[in-house]
Amino acid sequence: ATPKQPDDFEGPIIIEAENMDRKDVGGISLTHSGWWASDMNEFAGLGYSTLGSKTTASLRHRLKLKKGGEYNIYVRYCNSSKAGNIRVNVNDDSKVMAIEKVSKNDWHKAKITTTLKAGTNLLTLTNTGGVNMIIDQIIYSPVNSTPEKYLVTVRSAQNGKVEPVENEVEEGKTVTLNSENQHGSFT
Repeated sequence: ATPKQPDDFEGPIIIEAENMDRKDVGGISLTHSGWWASDMNEFAGLGYSTLGSKTTASLRHRLKLKKGGEYNIYVRYCNSSKAGNIRVNVNDDSKVMAIEKVSKNDWHKAKITTTLKAGTNLLTLTNTGGVNMIIDQIIYSPVNSTPEKYLVTVRSAQNGKVEPVENEVEEGKTVTLNSENQHGSFT
């Protein structure tokens, strides 16, 4: 007998920027044997794409879906150059996405909401603002998806006890810790 196939996946789809089609970008940085991005931390996958300052720089991706619907499209980025905008085209929909200036290695997500169709969808990010930023990932997430939560782990303390108020939190949320040491408690 043929095994039962799993149901179609309907959650977030993550695409690494270094795996996207690209034009006029400043560069692609990939980890491999003998190289590690010693100055960039906490990027996902095997690297990232640096857009550079050309206003023609763009990344492109095709996403094939069995079922269309409303999606949040997130761009995970690090931008320590200047605040600005990029243009996000999805099929016939064109939107401007604001990009904040942040500290180096301070990864943020910008979001637009759009309709994706059943079949092939074409996404293009264009650096219309000439923002010399790094893009790590594009995340297609159905609007009804529950945000992913991460386990908060605290190592044992030598002279007291530290515990998180919440054991799981969404990315970007503040984690509050309660601490008790030999001299009393504080939060």
